[in-house]
Amino acid sequence: GAGAPGLAVALRAFNVTFLPGLPHTVALRATNPAGLSRFGRSAPFYLDTTPPVVMWFLFGTAAAQATCVLRGEELRAEWAFRDAESGPEACQWGVGTSLGAQDVLAYTPVSHEAGYVSGARAALPPAPGQYYVSLLMTNRAGLAAVYHVPQPLTVVSCAEGPACPADVKCL
Repeated sequence: GAGAPGLAVALRAFNVTFLPGLPHTVALRATNPAGLSRFGRSAPFYLDTTPPVVMWFLFGTAAAQATCVLRGEELRAEWAFRDAESGPEACQWGVGTSLGAQDVLAYTPVSHEAGYVSGARAALPPAPGQYYVSLLMTNRAGLAAVYHVPQPLTVVSCAEGPACPADVKCL
């Protein structure tokens, strides 16, 4: 049920060790002047001083890496990120026509399993060109990091030319 407005109090802890990577909670007992008590517990929090990092990133899949796709195909990617202190929480990706841009796909959440993202897909414009991916990752402590994949994925149109360049490996 609804209760009286809460009271916010700043708490300080002395001679306490918080270990990185483990969830911590604060338990509190409040007693009113009539001697009635209530107990409460905070949501878990983590001690973490570093944001997540990308371990690796692939266009295509580990079994079939790509440097380009044919016009009309979609961008496929997989990657892994980690956070040694509190663990990976969420990941989003964006796609743009220049490094760091998201003019093709604004940051969009993707699911992951303990920091491993498999089968991420995005539609690409039908025009040939180069497209860049940016990743926005957060850990359980709320720290975020952005990683711009330095190498672009190239969209080519082999139907309009004599043949695809020999040095371009399409899926």
